[in-house]
Amino acid sequence: MAFLRNHAEVMVIEGPDESLPVALSEFSEAGVNMGPRIILKERIPSRDEMTDMMRQQLEHMRLHLGYALDKARENDDLDAVREIEAALERSARLEEKMRHFLKP
Repeated sequence: MAFLRNHAEVMVIEGPDESLPVALSEFSEAGVNMGPRIILKERIPSRDEMTDMMRQQLEHMRLHLGYALDKARENDDLDAVREIEAALERSARLEEKMRHFLKP
């Protein structure tokens, strides 16, 4: 990482810390690793692009959780239904917190 931190063409973006309004545990529960990221400086997305990308990822996750919920219901798997419903609720809370945090 030290080499990349001093590289002229890339930027190392640290993951959020516990002081942010969205807890790291919420990202982890949603399956999102929030460790450091490396990006070419010329490819850094705008705030709007980043917000849209995060929104799309949450939508994609909820879509597939919805499919899983349908299958769990078809199979009368009540434990899975509860877990998936809880994950959907957490994703809705995460989106609300992100919306508040990412306001322009």
